[in-house]
Amino acid sequence: LQVLPPEQPMNKSRSMLKTARQLAMLAAVSLGYYLVLHQEPIVTALDRSEPTPELFEAPRAGECRYRDPATARAYAREQLLAAEVKQERFPYSTRDGMLAVPLYDSAYACFATGGDEPEARRVRATRERLARMLQEDLRAHQLRLEWSLERRRFTVAAQEVVAIRQYVQGRTDPHAHWISAVSHALRAAMN
Repeated sequence: LQVLPPEQPMNKSRSMLKTARQLAMLAAVSLGYYLVLHQEPIVTALDRSEPTPELFEAPRAGECRYRDPATARAYAREQLLAAEVKQERFPYSTRDGMLAVPLYDSAYACFATGGDEPEARRVRATRERLARMLQEDLRAHQLRLEWSLERRRFTVAAQEVVAIRQYVQGRTDPHAHWISAVSHALRAAMN
């Protein structure tokens, strides 16, 4: 029987403990890398977009507030004049362009109630052109916003957000919420 010196068993247990620690550290690091690499990416408002909403419903024959044909035609002329004034200001104020469309709808309904079909058709065609122009302008702003966000050009994106907000003012759809979130995220990113 041979008696071992006291240092050898200790060295063997230290070496086993050291190996166990190294294996535990390797396992922890491997687990950490796995969790980091297989995590779902965090998507912010700046990383996604919402489809451009339809600003207006298709024109439909609404009801005029007046039933008497003469009164309905007079009210239609007032609504038409107000719509034309708003449309004239559209190049300078998007909001006025947006407000002109319902005025054209009202004028259309009252001309139809008043029996002036040719004028009703003309008003409807003017309304459709303006609504289409507003929709196309919104889509152009949306495309510029998406382009600037992809390229992280936050100054351009902020200008487009200001423009788009004039189109979606008062709306509560997902697009309007996204524009609001983008606005907040841009302010944070630019500061």
